[in-house]
Amino acid sequence: MNWYKQANITQTWDKYLQNKVRTQIPNKEEQFYLNFRQGLINAEQLFTNEGDANSFINRYLTQNVMSLVDVDTGHIGDRIFSDIRSNYQATLPAEQRQSIKMNEVKQILSRELPGFNEEQINELAQDFVFNNKNIYEEIKKLKGDEVTDTKKSMDQEGIYKLYQITNWGTNGKLEKHIDTEELEEVHKDLESTSVCARFKDHFEHYMNGTGLFLVEESGKPYILYTGDNREINYTDSNSSVLAGSYKKLLENKSLFQLLSRNCSILLTRAINAQNESLVESILEAGTKPNGEALDMAIYTMNSNTISSMINHGAKPTEDTLNTAVGTKDIEIVQLALSLGAKPTKMTPDPHSLKMTPKAYQHLLPPAIGTNTLNKAIATGNIDIVKLIVDNTNVTTDRYTLEYAIFIKDPNIVKYALQLGAKLGLQNLHQAIRAESPAIIKLIIDSGIKLPKRDQSENIPIYKSNPELYLAGQSKNSEVIKLIVDFVNSQDTVNASNKNWYKTAQFNTVEPYSGKRTYLDIGHAPGSESEIWIWDRGRLFTDSGYSSHSRLISQLEDSGDLDRNVTNVTVDPSLFNPPIRSNIRYRYEGRFDNSDGKKIVSIKAPGWGQAHGISPRLIKDLEAEYGKDIDVHPF
Repeated sequence: MNWYKQANITQTWDKYLQNKVRTQIPNKEEQFYLNFRQGLINAEQLFTNEGDANSFINRYLTQNVMSLVDVDTGHIGDRIFSDIRSNYQATLPAEQRQSIKMNEVKQILSRELPGFNEEQINELAQDFVFNNKNIYEEIKKLKGDEVTDTKKSMDQEGIYKLYQITNWGTNGKLEKHIDTEELEEVHKDLESTSVCARFKDHFEHYMNGTGLFLVEESGKPYILYTGDNREINYTDSNSSVLAGSYKKLLENKSLFQLLSRNCSILLTRAINAQNESLVESILEAGTKPNGEALDMAIYTMNSNTISSMINHGAKPTEDTLNTAVGTKDIEIVQLALSLGAKPTKMTPDPHSLKMTPKAYQHLLPPAIGTNTLNKAIATGNIDIVKLIVDNTNVTTDRYTLEYAIFIKDPNIVKYALQLGAKLGLQNLHQAIRAESPAIIKLIIDSGIKLPKRDQSENIPIYKSNPELYLAGQSKNSEVIKLIVDFVNSQDTVNASNKNWYKTAQFNTVEPYSGKRTYLDIGHAPGSESEIWIWDRGRLFTDSGYSSHSRLISQLEDSGDLDRNVTNVTVDPSLFNPPIRSNIRYRYEGRFDNSDGKKIVSIKAPGWGQAHGISPRLIKDLEAEYGKDIDVHPF
């Protein structure tokens, strides 16, 4: 895909979330939708072009969005990415699927057999994949363990028995299944069901994580459920046990008691439905509520259910405090704090951390998770914000001030600045767009400075003086006066120019009238943009209107870069893969300076993902663009 158009991808899925997901899956906390979007953005990177990605992902969402209703906030992004990856890999050529499977098997063997060297691991992986052997059975043999049955008994009630699946064993039989319409190997305890083939692809995740469980009725498969509360389905139809009312389940006392003791999804679903009598019935049947049940009770703001969860021993999770803050109820927040609930913070993307040398990981922006302080600010209740600050060790991040300005409460903005929230030019622009004179004054009084900009007459005002441009758009006389006085004090522009306001309005109405506008280029007002190539320790740059392929071709023609393509006619077209040849020690990327945010994206050679970044490359980028850059590896 066009990896450097990350912003466009984000806008695409923001629009989808607003128009579809928030309507089809309403009443979720904001982090759910953010994680949903991140899962889609991560899935984009599986594809080689944006068109294929959008087509495939849209088809997946059309077919599966309603099955994601009950996935919790912490897992929704991973669930979406995992499902799309599995579906996508199924469409790949057999040779490519086999390569992916080989790598997965090698990873499992390396983890389970630490005493085996690389050569032995490779030989075993080839044997297991080519001969279609059961990896877990073979590992047990290699470890000297006794090969046992594929399930172990967990509990029983009446004619029902509960087992945990311990091994994805097979009797070698091939069978067609409802959900795949393909011949698949099947689990020997599930060979007569319709769900086994689907779970086969996810078995390693469940076995190494929260578990996969089978309920048998009179010795026959009846219900299959996952330990992470994602699914609980009848094995014959693959339909959810909880799709209808609980009446049928309540009438089957043996099954109800068995599931209540072992399957926490019953309790969380009952809490979410705010069915207090059903909640009590499940608790009486022997359920021990976990942290997720407590979080769900807090989410519903049902004081009786919250008290019941606490009285039955439920302990906070890492999401409890954020869930409480999301209710905007200060008493619930106080209760969560009294239970020992802890705050969370945002962290860089794991893939970026893996690729970036440790010495430079501090340059990576926060991308995943929730900053509890920011969530508290988003409530617009300064008492909740102060309660969180006074009782936890929360810290500000690059987004804290943006959250505060978005609320449009000067008191919260002032408090965020007192806490040390990082101030950038983008915050001044945000305050101007918010048309809040009080907040603009706070930003100006905090010492924000304007950069020197090219004031040539042929430069549109939205690039030479974006602050004046934005103030003009507001048509708010108080905002305009504040910004004119501020710009004059900065000595960066003659703000008394009689035509600046007229020009600002003209550009608002007629964005294509100038020779170049931000709509033509695709960047925000005032954006400074370049592309760069780094080859064996040498950094080459060009304007953001060029392309990497064209720049590489020009550098090759001039002799600055070696021509690494043999027996191929070199065409400087952006779409000619041979020019973007997979050359070791060559990286490419883009620099954007929009609203004071210096963003540097880094892409590995060719069309694949980067496996690591040279420390020398980052030093050269810092020397070129400054040490205050944010690094985004792809």
